Amino acid sequence: MRTLLGIDIGTSSIKAMMLDIASGKIYVKKRRYSVSIPAPNCAEQNPELWWENLVEIFQEFRSDSRCRKAFESVVGISFSGQMHGLVSIDEYGKPVRPAIIWLDQRSVQEVDEILGKLSEEEINTVLGNRICVGFSCPSLLWIKKNEPENYKKIWKVFQPKDYIRFKMTGEIATEVTDASASGIYDVKNRRWAKELIRRVGLSGDNFPDCYESGEIAGYVTMKCAELTGLKEGIPVLYGCGDQMAQSIGNGVYQEGKLISNIGTGEGELSRRLIVGVVCCRGQRRAVQADCQIRQDRVKAVADRCVVRRSYRGIAAVLNRKGVGQCTVFGNDPRGNCLVDGQSRTLRRGY
Repeated sequence: MRTLLGIDIGTSSIKAMMLDIASGKIYVKKRRYSVSIPAPNCAEQNPELWWENLVEIFQEFRSDSRCRKAFESVVGISFSGQMHGLVSIDEYGKPVRPAIIWLDQRSVQEVDEILGKLSEEEINTVLGNRICVGFSCPSLLWIKKNEPENYKKIWKVFQPKDYIRFKMTGEIATEVTDASASGIYDVKNRRWAKELIRRVGLSGDNFPDCYESGEIAGYVTMKCAELTGLKEGIPVLYGCGDQMAQSIGNGVYQEGKLISNIGTGEGELSRRLIVGVVCCRGQRRAVQADCQIRQDRVKAVADRCVVRRSYRGIAAVLNRKGVGQCTVFGNDPRGNCLVDGQSRTLRRGY
């Protein structure tokens, strides 16, 4: 038996899945946790909480006779994870403070400050994204202004899944999909926008080396092996952000296709359609659009869509706008992904 291990660091839980390469059989376990709200508009999580829960999942794999052999047969590991969040570590690899995750809204002033220092052309052509609260760039600037002592301790910053990969390999780095969603990454040239970083008042030294999602980041260390039961030396890939991972899984890996991902985690959305460009694993150009839609955007055309929580109706609106194919996902009250009980592709004119 040879199995692949996938790890997803979510907002409300961490999940691990093993896939038997030969049979296609899968084994899944997860552990739930909560979001800390220490003050209004703040959303944080302790990076060690993610790691501790993952270690417990590995222990469950080892103790479960149904999947013990699969766990002992892992030959490769990769990740997906919640995007935009800021994990800051010191020179010893310890978290300086709790991670500021994507739900956080505290950096409104920092976003305005950044927008005042960058031109519209630079934002469009270099970053390829609007800069929003909850992105790691304004969150880091917030720490600099409001927690100067913590800011001085910061050596490197990266995203949630990068921290877990660091714990498993000892290697500090990030990859293009999460970097492109930080608010300070040169999407076209696939590198940190060092000049823009300097201009907004941050240090480029805090941003780690950035690689392609499918490259090998390192190997399971002896320390990780002893703690988790994984074999030392298993190759570990960089992985990618959760949105890109599910896009690839649903066949959206080239231009001309769109996913409308309508879930329960968006919180307060923008009043306008926001299109954000992100790097896609394995492509030399950005191919995914991340769209956020608020009820008043589609109210005149399809009021019932949102009021009745009809994801199919919203997809129809998108398709009538000429976007081509639109794969739609929703969430039932228990958080399961569905559209009328299944995922489906809706075509123009539906």
